Amino acid sequence: MLAALGVRLKTSFAPTAIQLPEGGRVEVDGVDPEGGVYVEALAHQGPPKGGQIRKVIMDAFKLAFLARTRPGAKMILLFSDPVASGPFTSKRWFAQAIRQLGLQVEVVDLPEEMRMRLIAAQKRQYR
Repeated sequence: MLAALGVRLKTSFAPTAIQLPEGGRVEVDGVDPEGGVYVEALAHQGPPKGGQIRKVIMDAFKLAFLARTRPGAKMILLFSDPVASGPFTSKRWFAQAIRQLGLQVEVVDLPEEMRMRLIAAQKRQYR
């Protein structure tokens, strides 16, 4: 997913641990080499369940926090399925908050084989 977004944005992304001003650190799924784009990704296929919605809300909160310390940086919530991204571009309160906070929601296409492997893994998890 990060590679596909990197192609679209003409950059690359790597998982990064960011040291915080008051100590501690925060892990980000992907940061570009210049530190101008921060990405949190959800690979889930299909409609997200309650726990996945909460995870994305937490990811959005993390990105909003980082945006305060990195003015001008682009903050992206990344999905690989438009259905999974749907609640986060809707009229629901958290989707409106995401927009108001200036976070972007992006969707990338995955190769069909990879998508099918993700769906199979999801089925195994929810037996």
